[in-house]
Amino acid sequence: MTLAVPVARTIYNACNPDEALDPTDSRNVDLDAAVPGDGFVRGESWARRLAVKIAVATKPACILFTGLPGSGKSTELRRFAGYVEREQQFLVVIADALELLDLSAEVDIPDVLMVQLYRTEQAVLKLEGRDAREALHDGTMQRLWQWMRDTDVQISGGELGTGDEFGAKLVFEMKTRETVRQRVRRSIAANLSSFVDEVRKEFQRLEARAKARGRERIVVVLDSLEKLQGTSTSWEKVLESAERLFSSDAAYLRLPVHVLYTIPPALSLRLRVDVEFLPMVKLRDRKGNRYQPGVDAMRMLIARRVSDAHLNELLGATSVAARTEKIIAASGGYPRELMRLLQALVEAALGRGDLDERSFERVLERSRDTYRRLVRASGAIDWLRKVRDTQRLGITGAEEMSAASDMLRDNVVLRYLNDEEWFDLHPAVRDMEEFATTS
Repeated sequence: MTLAVPVARTIYNACNPDEALDPTDSRNVDLDAAVPGDGFVRGESWARRLAVKIAVATKPACILFTGLPGSGKSTELRRFAGYVEREQQFLVVIADALELLDLSAEVDIPDVLMVQLYRTEQAVLKLEGRDAREALHDGTMQRLWQWMRDTDVQISGGELGTGDEFGAKLVFEMKTRETVRQRVRRSIAANLSSFVDEVRKEFQRLEARAKARGRERIVVVLDSLEKLQGTSTSWEKVLESAERLFSSDAAYLRLPVHVLYTIPPALSLRLRVDVEFLPMVKLRDRKGNRYQPGVDAMRMLIARRVSDAHLNELLGATSVAARTEKIIAASGGYPRELMRLLQALVEAALGRGDLDERSFERVLERSRDTYRRLVRASGAIDWLRKVRDTQRLGITGAEEMSAASDMLRDNVVLRYLNDEEWFDLHPAVRDMEEFATTS
């Protein structure tokens, strides 16, 4: 059967691996409630776990959360927001670091605190039914900008900007203009404690305004910070800047409101604090036995995006069951990988007119090759063999730490959770001949 172009387009766009789905989206699957009876396919209910941490905190909580891009983290954060807004009457503010920060550059305290403050002021103004433009001349960011000008003679002299509305634009100026970012950082570094005090005062004012509108507390979520990337030459410096931010500078990130920060998965290895790490969907247990609830959950992910009729047209009515099984197994329980494979199969089917067995297997093999090239270039064969055999991230020394950071970032090493956490290699590389035991 030839795959019709309109059907191909429908499948392809429904399976966009880079699209974070809102919990209300009809394509969304609550993976932690997908399969009743046998427990959670990711160990527990993650949105509920985060919500409980906020609900029981007597002091403002500071939570670190991570997960591979495309593992469902942003969706779980929005599900978490729904819980605490309904059940606790909190105002949840989600600030998207991808929109507000330059994630290819090193991060620092001023950048992070200002984007949180900026989005919180917008959310409070909306809660009050006011126009965000009212903050341009006498708002939170404008007062913070005035404090900076009063504190630093060079800034007050007009080095960065003198307009009354510059403070409201400061977040975007820092993202897009490195000179502005570096100048602000230098100015604040000389007055860091005072700057943090000013930020905390502004958050207290904003929370008081939220309480006047019936909200018990404010919760600020800084999402997408796990997408810090850098370049091939700057990645380590970018990661080190994030490590400083959440270790030696961590005290400055605690605010008089609840805060939740997403962080790069590789950073979870370097911090000596608790990090909530969203695992993959478990397709097999630690002994390698098939875990049917996890397979069923991944099938549901496909079904919500691709109708049975369209899936039959793509994979073939007589082979759809077997091919679906192979796709799920090849994903390793990684939702983004599943969507990537479906898109690649659509491309292959359109390129040939149909998806014969050779074309189907070629798509899976090309996906494997991508991961295998990463492994062969990593210089971490011995360490990866140890992870596969022990199912743990045993790290000895700086070299293995660097390898672990890279392999987590590139999805070669995947995390799972039963009653305890365990790790495995991506299915594409688990049985590479390089991992054969040598005598």
